[in-house]
Amino acid sequence: AVIIVEFIAFQMTKSVNKLNGLSKEELQTEKDAITLMSANKMMSSAVFGQIIILIVFIPIFSLAGVEGKMFQPMALTFSFALIGTMVLCFTYVPAISSILIKPDVVDKPNFSKRLNNWLANQYEHFLTRALSHKKAILTVASVILIGSVILFNSMGGEFVPTLDEGDFVIQPVLKTGTSLSSTIATTTKIEQILIDKFPEVDQIVTRIGAAEVPTDPMSMEESDVIITLKPKSEWTSAKSKDELADLFKEALTIIPGLEVEFTQPMEFELTLPLKLWAKTWKF
Repeated sequence: AVIIVEFIAFQMTKSVNKLNGLSKEELQTEKDAITLMSANKMMSSAVFGQIIILIVFIPIFSLAGVEGKMFQPMALTFSFALIGTMVLCFTYVPAISSILIKPDVVDKPNFSKRLNNWLANQYEHFLTRALSHKKAILTVASVILIGSVILFNSMGGEFVPTLDEGDFVIQPVLKTGTSLSSTIATTTKIEQILIDKFPEVDQIVTRIGAAEVPTDPMSMEESDVIITLKPKSEWTSAKSKDELADLFKEALTIIPGLEVEFTQPMEFELTLPLKLWAKTWKF
């Protein structure tokens, strides 16, 4: 819309001498012709770029599952907005421009003209100085480029930053078909070992299997040992979570045939069980 209105105004100002001598009906006819020509010329270029932008979103529309539910609404919203803009630029924008834009020559130096003249003078001044010191300008630009490359290579490569919720979820890997009683006995032993040996542990809650409405389907041999830790200032066994996880693994090796995986709890995993069963395992 901006480039269309701007180009229509430019063409009308360019033809101001011709338009000023016309009658009202002839003036509107000539303005319509200028508007039609200007809108066609600008949209022929703009539509091509807008179509390219729409094509870029095609891979997002092909996403499925959680990724699709997360990103497809954004792609649909952007695409609908872009298509709506194209429709308005073909219809409303040229029509309202033809009615409201009046061919006129601005003789008075208004604020916009003064600002443009000042910027042009400043640009000419700095451009002249830059051309008279080519070696210095090229040297500074090369140093900035090399520094940018070095800085880029030293940056991390992960798109999503590492999130630290401050707590642990241990997932014991038991044999398929392990009975519920065996799973309870194993997880209870895990809880006792961690509570007895590590003062960093604040609370422990174990969730076995899945809820009645399973958002995360789990069998009876699968469990989550949710551990909340005390503030780092009170830690004595380790200085970091990685060190503490290694100590946890080492302490749990006394349980035969047990493998453990460490992860972080989701918010609902952390709050709901602790609110329900904190009284049982509060230390």
